[in-house]
Amino acid sequence: MSIVDAGTLRTRGNAAFASGDFPAALQAYTQALHIAPATPELWSNRAACYMKLGQPYLAAADAYELLELRPDWPKSYFRLGKASFAMGGYGDALEWYDCRTLRGDLLTLVVSQSLDGVTKLDSLGC
Repeated sequence: MSIVDAGTLRTRGNAAFASGDFPAALQAYTQALHIAPATPELWSNRAACYMKLGQPYLAAADAYELLELRPDWPKSYFRLGKASFAMGGYGDALEWYDCRTLRGDLLTLVVSQSLDGVTKLDSLGC
């Protein structure tokens, strides 16, 4: 049996994710996390897989791990915002999307669009 490093597993996961094979991507990222649990990109990527698989609670759990590792990374807040929104936590999503860390980042356009959707739902009392 050959030993596979976390970087190879991450590359496999990225390829599977890009091709839409989210279960395979999830498996690769999970295996990589067993090897390198302090790698923020793995937590972020696995959270994205969980979202694609309709499992926002698991995505939120990974996003919290990501936030612990990288509180300075805008993607940490973005992942939490997406998961909160998917779980119906529109107020929480607003708080995560409105985090000061996100301002001026490349994610600003995506976050702004997400924030607009959350604000509309929140104003409707959803």
